[in-house]
Amino acid sequence: MTTLTRSKLACAFCAAVAVYGMFTSRPAAVTTAVAPRGGLPIQFRRPLRVAAESVGISKQELVERILAARS
Repeated sequence: MTTLTRSKLACAFCAAVAVYGMFTSRPAAVTTAVAPRGGLPIQFRRPLRVAAESVGISKQELVERILAARS
């Protein structure tokens, strides 16, 4: 068996293992990424904290906009 044949067999074996692993098991990240709140990942579902002064509006106006966006 030549070196070229051996490397081709090794590549074919590695590809077969990769394809087998891809089709036989689902990674945990895929099953836990499905969320009932629109399917957003956990890092995007965290609360957003913004100071009203940084936006340039009053606190009351910011609260009114947030409540209007949720309804």
